[in-house]
Amino acid sequence: MLDSFCKARAIAASLRYGEETAATDSNITPSSRPAQPLPVPKDDDLQMVLELSRQEQEEEEKKRKQEEEELQKILELSLLEK
Repeated sequence: MLDSFCKARAIAASLRYGEETAATDSNITPSSRPAQPLPVPKDDDLQMVLELSRQEQEEEEKKRKQEEEELQKILELSLLEK
């Protein structure tokens, strides 16, 4: 599982790099572009990246809610102490 997790992260990074270079390469003439095309990820790889992204979003949302609850408790305690 860890191996596939690392692979998914690498694919996601590769996809982001491809998007960034495509955006910045618009001023490059076709003759100066590299002859090798960017590798096209497989459907399974894309599915894995999407699942990883979904899991990360869920974890971030859970963490945000926990922090919000902690802040709410601190606020309530500070109001009770006054």
